[in-house]
Amino acid sequence: MKSTIMQWKLLLLPGLELSSGQQQELVQAVQHLANDAGLKLKAFEMEEGDRPAFTFQGGSHGYQRIRTLFKTQQLTNLLNLPVKDVSPVETNPSPSPPPSPQPMMGIEQATAELYGYCRQWVATSSPAIALNQFQHLFIDTHNIQDMRLQGILEKVVLAKDAPAQFPQILLHCCLLLIHAWYPQAENHPYIAQLLTSFEHLPGSGFKQARVVRRLRELMHEFLTTEQYKILSRFGKIAHPIHPHPDHPLGNLIYRYPFLYKNLLLTNDIDYEQQQIVQSLSQRAEEHYELRLNRFVTYQARLAQLARARQLSQGAGRIIRREKNPTLLGDRELAAALRHFWDKRPGRETRQELAQRLRTDFRRFSSYADFKAQLHQYLITSLPTNSTYPLSMQLKVHLQGILPHYNHRRPDEALSLRTATKLLSLLMIENDANPEHYLFIEAVANLGASITIGMLIKLTLLCPPLLPELEKRLSYLFLHYQDTPQKESNWLIKVLENYQLASSIYYGSIDLSPLMQLLKTKTPQPTSEG
Repeated sequence: MKSTIMQWKLLLLPGLELSSGQQQELVQAVQHLANDAGLKLKAFEMEEGDRPAFTFQGGSHGYQRIRTLFKTQQLTNLLNLPVKDVSPVETNPSPSPPPSPQPMMGIEQATAELYGYCRQWVATSSPAIALNQFQHLFIDTHNIQDMRLQGILEKVVLAKDAPAQFPQILLHCCLLLIHAWYPQAENHPYIAQLLTSFEHLPGSGFKQARVVRRLRELMHEFLTTEQYKILSRFGKIAHPIHPHPDHPLGNLIYRYPFLYKNLLLTNDIDYEQQQIVQSLSQRAEEHYELRLNRFVTYQARLAQLARARQLSQGAGRIIRREKNPTLLGDRELAAALRHFWDKRPGRETRQELAQRLRTDFRRFSSYADFKAQLHQYLITSLPTNSTYPLSMQLKVHLQGILPHYNHRRPDEALSLRTATKLLSLLMIENDANPEHYLFIEAVANLGASITIGMLIKLTLLCPPLLPELEKRLSYLFLHYQDTPQKESNWLIKVLENYQLASSIYYGSIDLSPLMQLLKTKTPQPTSEG
């Protein structure tokens, strides 16, 4: 996905006083870590509570690298400063009436004013009225009373590059409505009606005015574009269809927020659309983590009652029943939790193992030695009794990676290149090269939890690899999106396991009740899954 320009803020803990030299050093360090030569410091200020705040502007990929380093608790060590938060700068333009007419109107100005009208509709009107205004402008297109709006529409649809620009403009207008309506469940039917509008487009005809005829042609062409596919995915998120064996896998996109940024954004997105997608993703992640926390807490309480021999039919009803929030069975979920949750006394966690390997970069005598240690790091979670030869395949592939560097000392850049090549071995590379037989074999022989666990270990060692892994999972989802769910159950298990692992290692979920639950030797399946 193309990197887009955005602004984001790096916030330090309160009470720090930085000299101008220290500020410059921090900016240079952030530019280096983001690997973004165009990254610039837009502002430095002391926010409320004496918190130093640095506002940067640069590519979204650079922001993702810094955000990943922060979430994996590496940024504080790398900057040698206590980082409080790394987050995008929110832009919430207040709705305002369209500006007064200008003598000349360019396409950019016309587009901006069109977006202004959409914002004004959702801010000042009910969803029913706002939807009617949208349909009156784009679908019916007759008797437009607002002459300014009519002039804007003519400028947009009669532009020479309208076939290339209009799909993105129309998608953006739709997203402004969807984003405004999505937070309230009672407004979701209006989102469904918005999408249904595109199923009943009037024909262009020959008796219509030139601008109406051209608009209707563009509306029909919109149905064949990538933007319309993206709009349909937004609809499946905002108005989800529950799992069904005969329905296509693509209907389940609402369950996996880690897919959103790759499947809901185009190369020519703007910052506002990026913010909308991020908002939807964050809301879905928080909802999933809340439900998972409740389910685990519920299971832990039941297990505690069972160990105390107090469990009875009446006691079970005292505790509020919580449903399994995943598409895994209760026993599958319990096994996955045991595999991913490794915070146990006297045992190194995956994060600690990855950190130890990273800090040992300079101690390795050679890159060849590092690759041997990397192989051991990856296979420690593989079952010793398995006949599937993945360990040997990894060893042979690692030996063939960048052999001309074998005698030099490794560094983080070489480590990332190595991990990326391993990921290409195990996962689908891109939509143009969809080969992934080794990944299917690994899932079939080792199970989704172990396979995903090994990929997570790669991202813990090389955090910048995380966006790439999620991009590969998006390619897999696209590859099978039209396949019935009953025929892609293996991929559903992969996605569910990744969602679980991502929440544990990169989310903010509280799974402390697992310490109580894991004291039992067997899972306690009690809810419907």
